[in-house]
Amino acid sequence: MSNKIELDKHSELLLKNDAFSNWLGVKIHELNKGHVKTSMLVRKEMLNPHGICHGGILFSFADSTMAYAAHTHGGLAVSIEANISFCNKIAPNKTIFATTKEIKNGKSIATYEITICDEEKTTLAVFRGTMFRMESKQ
Repeated sequence: MSNKIELDKHSELLLKNDAFSNWLGVKIHELNKGHVKTSMLVRKEMLNPHGICHGGILFSFADSTMAYAAHTHGGLAVSIEANISFCNKIAPNKTIFATTKEIKNGKSIATYEITICDEEKTTLAVFRGTMFRMESKQ
């Protein structure tokens, strides 16, 4: 049996209307209960003064991916805590990928670990965050 899901209408609207994630260029490749795989192209305007991807961009990419994973369970959820470890630098014009691991899926709290890798599967950053469910999941 496949875990592939259809988003509820509320979650679908959230993703469609997520202007910042759309600006980042986040694309969803896999969408299963509690598991999402996304990608994003690192563009010139995302670089820091050192010519590598700005840490805030990576944080935002991972945070968006976490939100997508939390919304696979239905209802409304928001981030309440998150941290990131930067492991390797990222040059411009590189496609990066984020994969979620659902650590906890409770009634009101969900915890995720997101690993960001490049096309060669080198770990670039590891993000861990907690979501609060403002509406009960289905």
